Amino acid sequence: MIVETEIVEQLAEENWRLDCILDFVEEFKEPWTVLEALYKNNYIKFVDNNSKALPSWKVEKIFREKIKNIVPVVFVAATEEGLNHAHI
Repeated sequence: MIVETEIVEQLAEENWRLDCILDFVEEFKEPWTVLEALYKNNYIKFVDNNSKALPSWKVEKIFREKIKNIVPVVFVAATEEGLNHAHI
């Protein structure tokens, strides 16, 4: 759970591009599994350039097809629940 908390802490400071957060997590664990668990626990969300949350069907497609580089760019952001869980 240390890696997961670190991810939320990083996202508390700023949203990360999906490809960058995947590269960061990959140094420690299998990134898709970690991000999907964080997403399902409502600790992170996927957003567009305007910080607007993506619809769940689009996020599910990203996970299903493991789409790392998406155009337009997709960002990952911490949710309020994720910040509370990480005690931020």
